[in-house]
Amino acid sequence: MTGLLEILKSELMVLIMAATPLIELRGSLPYGIFVLDMNYIHAYIISVLGSIAPCPFILKFLPNILKGLKGIGIFAGFVDWVTNRANRKSEKVKRYSLWGLFILVAIPLPGTGVWTGSTIAALLKLPFKSAFIVCLLGTMVAGLLMLILSHFGLMIL
Repeated sequence: MTGLLEILKSELMVLIMAATPLIELRGSLPYGIFVLDMNYIHAYIISVLGSIAPCPFILKFLPNILKGLKGIGIFAGFVDWVTNRANRKSEKVKRYSLWGLFILVAIPLPGTGVWTGSTIAALLKLPFKSAFIVCLLGTMVAGLLMLILSHFGLMIL
């Protein structure tokens, strides 16, 4: 029984890391592979699931949450920061629409990923279903890129 609990604990750790802004699957995938000694595919699947988990909530609720928070004085600065940050990163999405969103999510660099892509899609009012599918596909590609980088990193070590 303790073996199963350890496995589930490891999977939950990777899932939560992948769902966390800034870390996402860029951090959870190598962590699962190198620190927790997970199989590449296992770590990939859990990381993609964790990374995409916040997307529907961001797409559906973020604009209304930001509108509500904007009216509360102490959160106005935070709302401005989120909107300004999203606007700065949204040029490719504005220019290329869903293809731009895909590229933004698929490139596993700091400041890109599901959280940023979903926020931009929500603020630009892109269609929910299309934005979700594009974010999922972008996350899967980012995960594959991270697998390749992790594999070559392992070969170098």
